[in-house]
Amino acid sequence: METARAFALDDDLAVEPVRRDRGPLVVEAMQRHLRDNLSRPITVRDVAAVAHLSERHAERLFHQQTGASIMSTLRRLRLELAAQLLLDPSLTVTEVARACGYSDVRPFSTAFRRHYGRTPGEHRRAGGTEFV
Repeated sequence: METARAFALDDDLAVEPVRRDRGPLVVEAMQRHLRDNLSRPITVRDVAAVAHLSERHAERLFHQQTGASIMSTLRRLRLELAAQLLLDPSLTVTEVARACGYSDVRPFSTAFRRHYGRTPGEHRRAGGTEFV
């Protein structure tokens, strides 16, 4: 027994279990789920289920770690993907919108304009650069 104690870490020998902050790992899993499912409809409930948390706790933990809500992060990730996809001339704006989880072009264009300050067509014509 003494030999085992000699090689064990102090945390392993502690009577009280050591609480490790799993928050960053859980939030990383939630972010990965968002990135992997950008084209699908996603709810906070779906993201919370991935982390085995309640919706409220998942939202609170996510905001605590990132400073943003789950849905605002989802919108940002979708629009960043859209900005990249718009540079591919073989894709129509409608195809880009659908690939980014928008069922219609109108809400996609509105969200894109709010985020980037220009329409998807203007972004495509400028080649993705802001000051052209």
